[in-house]
Parts: sequence; structure tokens; C-alpha cells
Amino acid sequence: MSITPADLTGTERAVLLVLMAECRPVPNPELAALGPRLEKPARDKLNRLGLIVSERSGGRLVHELTDRGWRLCRDIAGDGPPPRSTGPAKTLYTVLAAVDRHLERSNLSLADVFGAARQP
Repeated sequence: MSITPADLTGTERAVLLVLMAECRPVPNPELAALGPRLEKPARDKLNRLGLIVSERSGGRLVHELTDRGWRLCRDIAGDGPPPRSTGPAKTLYTVLAAVDRHLERSNLSLADVFGAARQP
């Protein structure tokens, strides 16, 4: 099954982008602090599509991008804003388009940028 950014809501896209930027398992409360809240219907959809994996850890749900989720994030970066996007969302997608152009010119992946090890 092929999925495109157009198959996702703006909130679902935003959740994927937060998980991409964090490049680690993110607990529900932290995800809500970094971006939109991941409600059960969207969580179930993203899991069903194989874009994220959600597991219980320490009594709370933790979410992480799958390889398929990473690939879709790259598509999102080059796809432009969803329909009816507001100014802040349009700004985000302008920045993502610039990142996408850089990745293309440099022959890099999103993981090369966002997957770098965190410094203590």
C-alpha cells in the first residue's frame, strides 16, 4: 500500500515531524509538549499504516518513527503545506522545503541531519 502526505491530516503530519526531529522514542506527554496531541484515532491510523510504532513503557505510551515513517517525512518535506494551512504552518513547510533542497543537493537523508547523536 502506497501512502502519500495527502493521505494524512495536518496533525498526523506534525506528529511525524516531531518524531523525526526528536529521532528517539517519545512518550505521549512529551509529544504533546513538543507538538500536537496524538489522539487514539490518529495513533491507530499511523500504527496501522506502519509509520510509527507505539508501545507501553513504564505505564505510558511511547512512539517512534519506523523506516516507512522516515521515508514519508522526506516526502512531507518536499510536498508543501496541507490544504487550508495557516501562516505558521506555511512557514514550517517553507523551511522544510529548504531542508529538502539541501538534502537533495548534498545527497543526504533526514537521518543524516536529525539522527545525529545528542551531546550530553
